[in-house]
Amino acid sequence: PPPDHFIDAPVSLGNFFPLESDEEDEADAQNENGGVAELDNCYEVQDVTLTGRSLKVRQYAYHSHNANRVWPGTFNLSDYLLARTAEDEPVHQLGSVLELGSATGLLAIRLHFSDACSEVVTSDVDDENGDVQDNVRHNFELNGVCIDEQPLHVPHTWGTGWKQSAKLHGGIEAKHFDTIVASDILLYVSAYPALVQTLEELIPAADSDLKQQEQQFIMSWNRRLKESAEFFERMEAANFEHKHLGKCVYRFVRSSTSGSTAPPTDAGKQKPATEPKEQR
Repeated sequence: PPPDHFIDAPVSLGNFFPLESDEEDEADAQNENGGVAELDNCYEVQDVTLTGRSLKVRQYAYHSHNANRVWPGTFNLSDYLLARTAEDEPVHQLGSVLELGSATGLLAIRLHFSDACSEVVTSDVDDENGDVQDNVRHNFELNGVCIDEQPLHVPHTWGTGWKQSAKLHGGIEAKHFDTIVASDILLYVSAYPALVQTLEELIPAADSDLKQQEQQFIMSWNRRLKESAEFFERMEAANFEHKHLGKCVYRFVRSSTSGSTAPPTDAGKQKPATEPKEQR
Protein backbone atom coordinates (compact mmCIF):
# COMPACT_ATOMS: atom_id res chain seq x y z
CA PRO A 1 0.00 0.00 0.00
CA PRO A 2 1.13 3.63 -0.41
CA PRO A 3 3.03 5.15 2.52
CA ASP A 4 1.11 7.25 5.06
CA HIS A 5 2.36 10.51 3.55
CA PHE A 6 0.90 9.79 0.12
CA ILE A 7 -2.17 7.96 -1.18
CA ASP A 8 -3.10 7.49 -4.81
CA ALA A 9 -6.52 8.28 -6.22
CA PRO A 10 -8.15 5.36 -8.07
CA VAL A 11 -7.81 5.06 -11.83
CA SER A 12 -10.77 4.21 -14.03
CA LEU A 13 -9.49 1.60 -16.48
CA GLY A 14 -12.74 1.51 -18.43
CA ASN A 15 -11.87 4.72 -20.23
CA PHE A 16 -8.68 3.20 -21.67
CA PHE A 17 -10.59 0.66 -23.78
CA PRO A 18 -12.71 1.26 -26.91
CA LEU A 19 -16.48 1.05 -26.64
CA GLU A 20 -18.35 -1.88 -28.13
CA SER A 21 -20.17 -1.03 -31.33
CA ASP A 22 -23.60 -0.78 -29.62
CA GLU A 23 -22.12 1.49 -26.95
CA GLU A 24 -20.50 3.64 -29.63
CA ASP A 25 -23.85 4.08 -31.39
CA GLU A 26 -25.51 5.09 -28.13
CA ALA A 27 -22.73 7.55 -27.27
CA ASP A 28 -22.91 9.05 -30.79
CA ALA A 29 -26.68 9.46 -30.44
CA GLN A 30 -26.23 11.22 -27.11
CA ASN A 31 -23.63 13.57 -28.54
CA GLU A 32 -25.78 14.35 -31.58
CA ASN A 33 -28.58 15.39 -29.23
CA GLY A 34 -26.29 17.68 -27.28
CA GLY A 35 -25.64 15.20 -24.49
CA VAL A 36 -22.31 13.95 -23.16
CA ALA A 37 -21.42 10.30 -22.71
CA GLU A 38 -21.13 9.51 -19.01
CA LEU A 39 -17.63 9.21 -17.58
CA ASP A 40 -16.85 6.04 -15.69
CA ASN A 41 -15.76 7.86 -12.54
CA CYS A 42 -14.95 5.13 -10.06
CA TYR A 43 -14.03 5.74 -6.44
CA GLU A 44 -12.22 4.01 -3.62
CA VAL A 45 -12.47 4.34 0.15
CA GLN A 46 -9.00 4.28 1.68
CA ASP A 47 -7.48 4.30 5.15
CA VAL A 48 -4.96 7.05 5.82
CA THR A 49 -3.07 8.24 8.88
CA LEU A 50 -2.91 12.02 9.15
CA THR A 51 -0.88 13.51 12.02
CA GLY A 52 -1.33 10.50 14.23
CA ARG A 53 -5.01 9.85 13.57
CA SER A 54 -6.42 7.07 11.40
CA LEU A 55 -9.08 8.36 9.00
CA LYS A 56 -11.09 7.10 6.05
CA VAL A 57 -11.41 9.00 2.80
CA ARG A 58 -13.28 8.46 -0.45
CA GLN A 59 -11.30 9.48 -3.52
CA TYR A 60 -12.67 9.60 -7.04
CA ALA A 61 -10.75 8.87 -10.21
CA TYR A 62 -11.60 12.23 -11.75
CA HIS A 63 -12.91 15.73 -11.13
CA SER A 64 -12.86 18.60 -13.61
CA HIS A 65 -10.90 20.77 -11.15
CA ASN A 66 -8.81 18.00 -9.54
CA ALA A 67 -10.89 18.16 -6.36
CA ASN A 68 -11.17 14.38 -6.26
CA ARG A 69 -8.08 13.39 -4.31
CA VAL A 70 -5.82 13.95 -1.33
CA TRP A 71 -2.78 15.99 -2.33
CA PRO A 72 0.71 15.25 -0.93
CA GLY A 73 1.05 18.67 0.70
CA THR A 74 -1.85 17.82 3.02
CA PHE A 75 0.47 15.72 5.18
CA ASN A 76 3.19 18.33 5.71
CA LEU A 77 0.61 21.03 6.32
CA SER A 78 -1.33 18.96 8.84
CA ASP A 79 1.84 18.08 10.74
CA TYR A 80 2.76 21.77 10.99
CA LEU A 81 -0.70 23.00 11.99
CA LEU A 82 -1.20 20.27 14.60
CA ALA A 83 2.26 20.20 16.15
CA ARG A 84 2.26 19.49 19.90
CA THR A 85 4.46 20.62 22.77
CA ALA A 86 6.22 18.26 25.18
CA GLU A 87 3.24 18.81 27.48
CA ASP A 88 0.88 17.67 24.68
CA GLU A 89 -0.53 21.16 24.11
CA PRO A 90 -1.04 22.68 20.64
CA VAL A 91 1.96 24.64 19.41
CA HIS A 92 -0.32 26.80 17.25
CA GLN A 93 -3.68 28.24 18.25
CA LEU A 94 -5.34 28.64 14.85
CA GLY A 95 -8.66 30.11 15.93
CA SER A 96 -11.34 30.09 13.25
CA VAL A 97 -10.05 28.23 10.17
CA LEU A 98 -11.11 28.33 6.51
CA GLU A 99 -9.67 25.74 4.15
CA LEU A 100 -9.50 26.72 0.49
CA GLY A 101 -9.35 23.94 -2.07
CA SER A 102 -10.66 21.39 0.42
CA ALA A 103 -11.08 18.65 -2.22
CA THR A 104 -11.91 15.49 -0.21
CA GLY A 105 -12.04 17.43 3.06
CA LEU A 106 -9.40 15.23 4.72
CA LEU A 107 -7.42 18.09 6.29
CA ALA A 108 -10.61 19.75 7.57
CA ILE A 109 -11.69 16.44 9.10
CA ARG A 110 -8.38 16.16 10.94
CA LEU A 111 -8.67 19.76 12.14
CA HIS A 112 -12.23 19.08 13.29
CA PHE A 113 -10.89 16.45 15.69
CA SER A 114 -8.15 18.71 17.08
CA ASP A 115 -8.00 21.28 19.87
CA ALA A 116 -5.84 23.66 17.81
CA CYS A 117 -8.78 25.53 16.26
CA SER A 118 -12.16 26.79 17.39
CA GLU A 119 -14.00 25.96 14.16
CA VAL A 120 -13.43 24.88 10.57
CA VAL A 121 -15.15 25.96 7.34
CA THR A 122 -14.42 24.19 4.06
CA SER A 123 -14.49 25.62 0.55
CA ASP A 124 -13.75 24.50 -2.99
CA VAL A 125 -14.82 25.26 -6.53
CA ASP A 126 -18.52 25.89 -7.14
CA ASP A 127 -18.92 22.95 -9.47
CA GLU A 128 -22.13 22.45 -11.40
CA ASN A 129 -23.41 19.34 -9.63
CA GLY A 130 -22.07 19.96 -6.13
CA ASP A 131 -19.86 16.89 -6.32
CA VAL A 132 -17.11 18.36 -4.12
CA GLN A 133 -19.51 19.33 -1.35
CA ASP A 134 -21.20 15.92 -1.48
CA ASN A 135 -17.86 14.13 -1.18
CA VAL A 136 -16.69 16.32 1.71
CA ARG A 137 -19.93 15.57 3.56
CA HIS A 138 -19.59 11.86 2.80
CA ASN A 139 -16.03 11.78 4.12
CA PHE A 140 -17.05 13.49 7.35
CA GLU A 141 -19.74 10.84 7.76
CA LEU A 142 -17.21 8.07 7.06
CA ASN A 143 -15.31 9.38 10.08
CA GLY A 144 -18.29 9.47 12.39
CA VAL A 145 -19.34 13.12 12.01
CA CYS A 146 -23.06 13.28 11.28
CA ILE A 147 -24.43 15.90 8.92
CA ASP A 148 -25.76 18.11 11.72
CA GLU A 149 -22.30 18.34 13.32
CA GLN A 150 -20.31 18.94 10.14
CA PRO A 151 -18.60 22.25 9.36
CA LEU A 152 -20.15 24.63 6.87
CA HIS A 153 -19.03 24.22 3.25
CA VAL A 154 -18.92 27.25 0.94
CA PRO A 155 -18.77 26.47 -2.80
CA HIS A 156 -16.69 29.29 -4.23
CA THR A 157 -14.83 29.77 -7.50
CA TRP A 158 -11.83 32.04 -6.92
CA GLY A 159 -12.16 35.56 -8.18
CA THR A 160 -15.97 35.60 -8.24
CA GLY A 161 -16.56 37.43 -4.96
CA TRP A 162 -16.13 35.59 -1.68
CA LYS A 163 -18.80 37.61 0.13
CA GLN A 164 -21.44 36.68 -2.42
CA SER A 165 -20.61 32.99 -2.12
CA ALA A 166 -20.46 33.13 1.67
CA LYS A 167 -23.82 34.91 1.85
CA LEU A 168 -25.48 32.46 -0.50
CA HIS A 169 -24.12 29.35 1.20
CA GLY A 170 -24.51 30.02 4.88
CA GLY A 171 -24.92 33.74 5.42
CA ILE A 172 -21.36 34.20 6.70
CA GLU A 173 -20.28 37.06 4.43
CA ALA A 174 -19.07 39.04 7.47
CA LYS A 175 -17.25 36.08 9.00
CA HIS A 176 -13.67 36.70 10.20
CA PHE A 177 -11.21 33.83 9.79
CA ASP A 178 -8.04 33.83 11.88
CA THR A 179 -6.29 31.25 9.71
CA ILE A 180 -6.79 30.30 6.07
CA VAL A 181 -5.12 27.08 4.94
CA ALA A 182 -4.59 25.30 1.63
CA SER A 183 -2.68 22.33 0.23
CA ASP A 184 -1.10 22.19 -3.23
CA ILE A 185 -3.39 24.79 -4.83
CA LEU A 186 -0.84 26.31 -7.23
CA LEU A 187 -1.26 23.81 -10.06
CA TYR A 188 -2.69 26.27 -12.59
CA VAL A 189 -0.80 29.50 -13.20
CA SER A 190 -3.83 30.96 -14.97
CA ALA A 191 -5.75 30.75 -11.67
CA TYR A 192 -3.23 32.80 -9.65
CA PRO A 193 -4.86 36.22 -10.19
CA ALA A 194 -8.24 34.91 -9.07
CA LEU A 195 -6.72 33.13 -6.06
CA VAL A 196 -4.89 36.27 -4.94
CA GLN A 197 -8.10 38.28 -5.42
CA THR A 198 -9.96 35.89 -3.11
CA LEU A 199 -7.19 36.08 -0.50
CA GLU A 200 -7.24 39.89 -0.66
CA GLU A 201 -10.95 39.77 0.05
CA LEU A 202 -10.54 37.34 2.94
CA ILE A 203 -7.56 39.13 4.50
CA PRO A 204 -7.95 42.93 4.44
CA ALA A 205 -4.80 45.04 4.51
CA ALA A 206 -3.42 46.03 7.91
CA ASP A 207 -4.59 49.64 7.59
CA SER A 208 -8.04 48.77 6.26
CA ASP A 209 -11.18 49.66 8.19
CA LEU A 210 -12.24 46.03 7.70
CA LYS A 211 -9.22 44.65 9.57
CA GLN A 212 -10.14 43.14 12.94
CA GLN A 213 -6.95 41.39 14.04
CA GLU A 214 -3.98 39.68 12.47
CA GLN A 215 -4.89 36.94 10.04
CA GLN A 216 -2.64 34.41 8.39
CA PHE A 217 -2.66 32.26 5.27
CA ILE A 218 -0.69 29.02 5.62
CA MET A 219 -0.20 26.76 2.62
CA SER A 220 1.85 23.79 1.56
CA TRP A 221 3.33 23.56 -1.93
CA ASN A 222 5.29 20.37 -2.61
CA ARG A 223 6.04 20.80 -6.31
CA ARG A 224 9.05 22.45 -7.92
CA LEU A 225 7.54 24.51 -10.73
CA LYS A 226 9.38 27.70 -11.62
CA GLU A 227 6.08 29.20 -12.78
CA SER A 228 4.78 29.11 -9.21
CA ALA A 229 7.08 32.06 -8.45
CA GLU A 230 4.41 34.20 -10.11
CA PHE A 231 2.05 33.46 -7.23
CA PHE A 232 4.58 34.71 -4.66
CA GLU A 233 5.18 37.84 -6.74
CA ARG A 234 1.48 38.55 -7.03
CA MET A 235 1.06 38.08 -3.30
CA GLU A 236 3.92 40.49 -2.67
CA ALA A 237 2.30 43.04 -4.98
CA ALA A 238 -0.86 42.71 -2.87
CA ASN A 239 1.19 43.51 0.28
CA PHE A 240 1.47 39.96 1.57
CA GLU A 241 4.73 39.01 3.27
CA HIS A 242 5.68 35.35 3.36
CA LYS A 243 8.01 33.10 5.29
CA HIS A 244 9.08 29.54 4.51
CA LEU A 245 8.45 27.47 7.64
CA GLY A 246 10.19 24.33 6.40
CA LYS A 247 8.93 21.16 4.71
CA CYS A 248 7.35 23.17 1.89
CA VAL A 249 4.99 25.07 4.23
CA TYR A 250 4.61 28.85 3.82
CA ARG A 251 2.98 31.48 6.01
CA PHE A 252 1.61 34.77 4.61
CA VAL A 253 0.48 37.87 6.50
CA ARG A 254 -0.75 41.08 4.94
CA SER A 255 0.75 44.47 5.72
CA SER A 256 -0.62 47.94 4.97
CA THR A 257 -1.66 49.15 1.52
CA SER A 258 1.11 51.75 1.43
CA GLY A 259 3.31 49.59 -0.79
CA SER A 260 2.96 48.98 -4.49
CA THR A 261 -0.16 47.14 -5.60
CA ALA A 262 0.73 46.85 -9.26
CA PRO A 263 0.60 43.28 -10.60
CA PRO A 264 3.94 41.69 -11.52
CA THR A 265 4.98 42.24 -15.12
CA ASP A 266 7.86 39.81 -15.39
CA ALA A 267 6.57 36.82 -13.44
CA GLY A 268 7.93 33.32 -13.31
CA LYS A 269 11.63 34.02 -13.86
CA GLN A 270 12.76 33.61 -10.27
CA LYS A 271 11.80 31.36 -7.42
CA PRO A 272 11.14 33.06 -4.07
CA ALA A 273 14.27 33.25 -1.97
CA THR A 274 12.72 31.06 0.70
CA GLU A 275 11.70 28.22 -1.62
CA PRO A 276 13.14 24.89 -0.43
CA LYS A 277 15.99 23.45 -2.46
CA GLU A 278 14.45 20.01 -2.62
CA GLN A 279 10.96 18.80 -3.27
CA ARG A 280 9.49 16.73 -0.46
